[in-house]
This record gives sequence, structure tokens and C-alpha cells, in this order.
Amino acid sequence: MYGILGTMTTDELRVVTRVRHLARTGIARVLREEAGVGLVELAGAIGSAPSTLSRWERGLTSPRPKGAIAWSRALDAAGADRGEQR
Repeated sequence: MYGILGTMTTDELRVVTRVRHLARTGIARVLREEAGVGLVELAGAIGSAPSTLSRWERGLTSPRPKGAIAWSRALDAAGADRGEQR
């Protein structure tokens, strides 16, 4: 997942930054709901507790890089439209 010596690649950094932005703005929750995926379902898919994912979606906490990347991949797999025109 991470490049040499455990550091993030620039692509991973972009993913982490984007998903954190989607969370802060509430867009991540909207995308999940529009994709028809439940909170518990998505949390299970990324190996997170539903309460943790809920806090991320509400912008109360921010996911660590590993969680952010897993969340982004799960949203992509669910077919969530990740357009940022919202």
C-alpha cells in the first residue's frame, strides 16, 4: 500500500486528501447513500466500525491514510460518483 520505507506515494496522498475533503464537506455520505450502500455495509467492507465511519462522514474525525484509502476504494467499488461539483 505504501511506497518505500512506509511513506505514501503521491497518488496515495491525493486519494487521502480527496477522501478527507469529501468527508469534511459531507459529500462522502451523500455518495454512499446515492450508491445505495448502508453505513454498516460499507464499514464492514473497509474493516472499520460503523461508529468510526459515521464520525468520518460527519467530519468529526479524520481517517488515517490506510482507512482513507480503503474508504476511497470501497466508494469506487460501490460505483459512487466521485464528482466534486457538488
